[in-house]
Amino acid sequence: MLLPLVILCPLAVSIILMLTGGKLPARATTLLVGAGMGLCAFFAVISASSFLSGPDSLGSLHVVLWNWMNVGSFNAQIALTLDRLSLVMMLVVSCVGFLILVYACAYMYDDPDIARFFTYMTLFVASMLLLVLASDLLGVFIGWEGWVSALIC
Repeated sequence: MLLPLVILCPLAVSIILMLTGGKLPARATTLLVGAGMGLCAFFAVISASSFLSGPDSLGSLHVVLWNWMNVGSFNAQIALTLDRLSLVMMLVVSCVGFLILVYACAYMYDDPDIARFFTYMTLFVASMLLLVLASDLLGVFIGWEGWVSALIC
């Protein structure tokens, strides 16, 4: 399943922009953001089509990334869950987020803080995708805590 890549694409763009420290030219920044968010939307559409055409289309798909903690019978996992509701929300966040960021690429092109803006925006998209696809309350808490929203303001 390509589900983890849906979250990793905007997160990777954000990390790359953060590590370059705003030194990338505006054209390279907008190309990186467009490509990363385009891949995010592409992986979301591919994941949606494979989910809807598969045998689990009426149920849910649970993708375990790794086991976080095993204590006796308690097992905490870092996992993503895809069902019909999270599928719709994943498509909304990724595809509408792609359109918004493509528009913002043209709008913010001459701004000196374009890299910082897109670092926060792609981190926000990754956070919202984690919120939508989280399989437990810990993932929802990390995605919804609002620390990314505070950076945008």
